[in-house]
Amino acid sequence: MNKNKNMWIMVLLLIGFVGFIWIQLVVLPNKNQAEERYAKEQLNPLTQDFNYIAKYESDYLGDNSNTFNLFRSLPMTQDEMTFQLYPEELGVEVHYPTTLSESTHSTITTDKDNEYGQDEVLIAYRTLLYNATAGFALIKNMDQLTLEFQDNVFEFKRSDFKSKYSNLDQLLDENMWTQEVQQPLEDDQYVEETFEELAIIH
Repeated sequence: MNKNKNMWIMVLLLIGFVGFIWIQLVVLPNKNQAEERYAKEQLNPLTQDFNYIAKYESDYLGDNSNTFNLFRSLPMTQDEMTFQLYPEELGVEVHYPTTLSESTHSTITTDKDNEYGQDEVLIAYRTLLYNATAGFALIKNMDQLTLEFQDNVFEFKRSDFKSKYSNLDQLLDENMWTQEVQQPLEDDQYVEETFEELAIIH
């Protein structure tokens, strides 16, 4: 009887040991890789998960921490970014601590020249358009957005984006966001023409 009992104990110990090894060598590494891949996708305007930023939807610009957290969750984010709010003009300024080119590198997530097979200018334009669209769609009463780099300043106006998309509220559906915002940004010509149409460069 004791012999059978000892055998079952040994079997259970072996099963536990194999399970532990499988978790350590397979489950956890796969989980870590998935989390790392997801984090990288949030740096790219073409792959960012809309749910990652949707939680920052707000009717009011005056919710300072919400506004700041939104822009810190968008592609091109940097730790030393600073913000200035203009409540009377319903405007936001985002100050980047680097040049446009240096900031653009934060959206390049592969070892290739870049993620899209294009030059840095297109990557920058795509990212700026994406961030501005997210800002106007999620912060309902923001009328002006200025993105300031050490060497460039770009201004965007809600009225122009309303003309472009007709109804910014419709973009708050995940599928609509993918179809109306992200997928068109895959097209180089669309990016160039839309940036020229919507961005005011100082």
